[in-house]
Amino acid sequence: MVALLARWLLLLLLFGTTPICTLARRSSPHKTYADTPFHVASYLPEWRYEGANWDEIARHSTHVILFSLEPTTAGGIAALDRLPRADLLELAIQAADEHGAELLVCFGGNGRSNGFSEMVRNDAARERFVRAAANLVAKHNFDGIDYNWEYPG
Repeated sequence: MVALLARWLLLLLLFGTTPICTLARRSSPHKTYADTPFHVASYLPEWRYEGANWDEIARHSTHVILFSLEPTTAGGIAALDRLPRADLLELAIQAADEHGAELLVCFGGNGRSNGFSEMVRNDAARERFVRAAANLVAKHNFDGIDYNWEYPG
């Protein structure tokens, strides 16, 4: 599964990015948005995790996006401390499952995109990043990744 995700992420970095890239790894017995043309993506920055009502956010969103980690120029992942602590992440996953929302992790954003340009120009760094991102998604049971590459940066 990680190898498949890594190939998929590599293709996205090589040939372009999309605002929301999902894998939909979890299944929910409740509503899903696969056939809905309208999506509501809710970005949640790390300073909002503590007081977040994960259930309400997931109930009214098709995508809950944890904002944001950063790629390094060498292909690593910086700012992992911006992920919710384990108990809050579990609440987010449960709420997303309950309401059929997809839970994604974001890379980049305003002031957080500096590593992208140099990383994607280097084959080895790009491959390291893709593998690290695929492992992160698998480890934390995310549904996918949102690239918020604000370039040129």
